[in-house]
Amino acid sequence: MFIGQEKIKRELGALMPEIKRGINYNILLVAPSGYGKTTLAYKLLGMLPNDQSEVSGPPDFNFNPYLRVHFMDEMHELGSPEALYPYLDSRRYVVILATNETGSLKEPLVNRCIPLIFEPYSKSEMKRIIYSRLPRMPDLFVNDLVKYTKYNPRVADMLCQRLDYVIDVNGMPENLEMLHEVILNTLNISEDGLGPLERRYVDFLRSVGGSASLSLITNGTRIDQKTIERDIEPLLVLQGRLAIGHKGRSLLNDSSIH
Repeated sequence: MFIGQEKIKRELGALMPEIKRGINYNILLVAPSGYGKTTLAYKLLGMLPNDQSEVSGPPDFNFNPYLRVHFMDEMHELGSPEALYPYLDSRRYVVILATNETGSLKEPLVNRCIPLIFEPYSKSEMKRIIYSRLPRMPDLFVNDLVKYTKYNPRVADMLCQRLDYVIDVNGMPENLEMLHEVILNTLNISEDGLGPLERRYVDFLRSVGGSASLSLITNGTRIDQKTIERDIEPLLVLQGRLAIGHKGRSLLNDSSIH
């Protein structure tokens, strides 16, 4: 079962019968890290004969012309995508590509594919993901746990794994206060759902008055730009904590800013 991304699943539901009939497509899965691109691609591969498919990707680029179906992950790391163009243009293959950095892909590669762009996960979808990992968790706890997931399935999965271990050892918390204590003190996740890197980012912006350029944030936090743009800022924007403009980054609705 793949939770969420209903629009993409509907489109794939229309494409897969045609692929099974022998019609070939190039498909590009685009989503932030942890959204389930690879999981979904493997589910598609599982619907096709195993002896017709291969999995590869940078830096170990490989394309076996004798196989029909190809899944290539982390495409933004491929230095010479031009090598793929003849295979994509031939219509002899089903090529599934995945990336979390579309800005790094060359336009000729992108426009040879059907782009399937993942949407942000909703609260109800995150609750379903938590339930699937922790079926014994009380409803009240599940509703509260969403804020610690960053609305990212991979983060939710890791949170659930860690909680499951703690619960096995210490038992189920008796109330929300005890659950928060486990998350804060045992798992080192703050009450507002921010991990150490997000907290460092927010604390730095507060220290400089609430606004700063990306280069200043990078230098001040010692967090690399890719991590900031890919892993930290999307969550803060989604939570309504951060505005990104041409002049820089600004905290929103932060009572500590005067």
